Amino acid sequence: MNWSQMTALYGGRFDPPHSSHRSVAEGLFTTPGIKNVIVIPCGNPAHRPTVTDASERLILAQHTFAGLENVYVDDFEVEAAKNNPHRPSYTYDTIRHFSAQLNECAFVIGSDQLEFFHLWYRFEELLTLCHWIVLERAGFADTEIHIASLVAIGRIVYEEGNTYHIQGCKRILKVCPTIAPAMSATEIRHSIAITGDAPKNSLIPSVESYVRAHGFYGMNPSP
Repeated sequence: MNWSQMTALYGGRFDPPHSSHRSVAEGLFTTPGIKNVIVIPCGNPAHRPTVTDASERLILAQHTFAGLENVYVDDFEVEAAKNNPHRPSYTYDTIRHFSAQLNECAFVIGSDQLEFFHLWYRFEELLTLCHWIVLERAGFADTEIHIASLVAIGRIVYEEGNTYHIQGCKRILKVCPTIAPAMSATEIRHSIAITGDAPKNSLIPSVESYVRAHGFYGMNPSP
């Protein structure tokens, strides 16, 4: 597998996007060592609603990832949601869109998402559409259990190291450590709701300024 020619698709609600999201994108260039990252803010989440409008989260993502070489924020899901507001933003649709344009791509998910991975739209076909990068983030200790579940149902087969072969195709799933700090958008929103401010260094300064100026999540209008 030549990861140096791979484009990583990094989707998420980004509500709000925070410094750990930025660290994840940076870390992908080291482990597994990809070529590009496309950040894809979710337009209309299928499982959990967002607090902030998709167009605003797109702007926040553009601020968060600004200045990172070979990292691009894409509006595919946001625009799709505008055109068809009643259809959820399925990862299946997103991967099909980008895989038609790219020679090789891998979708990035956090290890915490593995628990309900089998419930994603068209899960079995979804697995075969691209490669997968599973980020083993600090604070989530159940990665091996969830990986074992995928092995048990015959969807993936262990190869070597942290690499698994996806059954029925030539795709792989790779578990990668990340040095991104343990941080969640839910915790940030909760902190803002309680104190009026985001935890220190949790948001990129330009994002914090934008959130404050618009009063998102109940943030105080002045520092």
